[in-house]
Amino acid sequence: MEEEVPQAAEGLSGEDARLPEILQMLREGIYSIGCDAEHGWWATRDGVAGHRITRSAPDELGKALADDYGDGQ
Repeated sequence: MEEEVPQAAEGLSGEDARLPEILQMLREGIYSIGCDAEHGWWATRDGVAGHRITRSAPDELGKALADDYGDGQ
């Protein structure tokens, strides 16, 4: 899980560089989160094969995770 966070911060600066870390802390143990050129911002639900959420911006991903997490409760 920790490998995705440094990768996600590439190309970000200032406060935006901390967004992957913040998102990961909020969802610790529930999602792995990252960002790359192929998928944009993504999250996979830990322990659930094939479960991937992708969005073009971190705030959109955060909203999608909140919705997804609520559905999984």
